[in-house]
Amino acid sequence: MRTQTRPNLSPIEWFIMALVTVGAINWGLVGLEGFVGGNLNLVNLLFGSVSTIEYSVYLLVGLAGLSILVTGIRRYRSPAEDAAEIEHTEPAR
Repeated sequence: MRTQTRPNLSPIEWFIMALVTVGAINWGLVGLEGFVGGNLNLVNLLFGSVSTIEYSVYLLVGLAGLSILVTGIRRYRSPAEDAAEIEHTEPAR
């Protein structure tokens, strides 16, 4: 019998994952738009008349992507890299 483990994500991490997912889907639709024509940019369709909100959504998606990148780097670093960083940042005695 296999047991499945799920990562314990905080509400902020869920929000970040949702933003990155929305951004990925939106970019996929923008790419599809190049082949089929029309405006498939969901953010633009939802908030197009209010450009400040549209650009704010883009900014949040970008920040969420950077957050995912930093989190991934921190989680998958080797113990040797962590030890080297701790050794390097300790104050001299």
